[in-house]
Amino acid sequence: MLKLKFGIFLSALIFSHFLGAQLSKDKDYNLELINTLSRDVSDITVWKVESTEKIVFLDARAREEYEVSHLSNAIWVGYSDFSIDRVKMLAKDCHIIIYCTVGVRSEILTQKLLSAGFNNVESLVGGIIEWKNNGKKVLDVNNLETELVHTYDDYWSKFLKIGKAIW
Repeated sequence: MLKLKFGIFLSALIFSHFLGAQLSKDKDYNLELINTLSRDVSDITVWKVESTEKIVFLDARAREEYEVSHLSNAIWVGYSDFSIDRVKMLAKDCHIIIYCTVGVRSEILTQKLLSAGFNNVESLVGGIIEWKNNGKKVLDVNNLETELVHTYDDYWSKFLKIGKAIW
């Protein structure tokens, strides 16, 4: 009987973790992120990023996306043409947060960096869309604040609530 109760408790805990997870403050985007992201690597939500001072942000999007808008001090590393050589200057123990548009590409690059020996790497849940939706600034190619956000395509643009979506 005790094993049965524990099994029910454990199932409920797992169920609530995945289905009840708050990944975005927007309920529609939250549901889409739950259905899209694997969450099989360490990740972090935008509102848990308290200070950006000691964090290295890596942008895992195409160069064109980065040039439209990126996080302050972000290093572009790309995705389809990513090479570990682009991060060889970073200490293996520095705090790295990788982001993309929503979090899919950043999850994959997070795994690649962990496999390469980096030990303090997280994927930003909700990506640059969630960052902007939380009122955080993004910069253009000239490092000037912009309202433009590259949302990858028309589908993801509907989740951007603050700023102007382009793709």
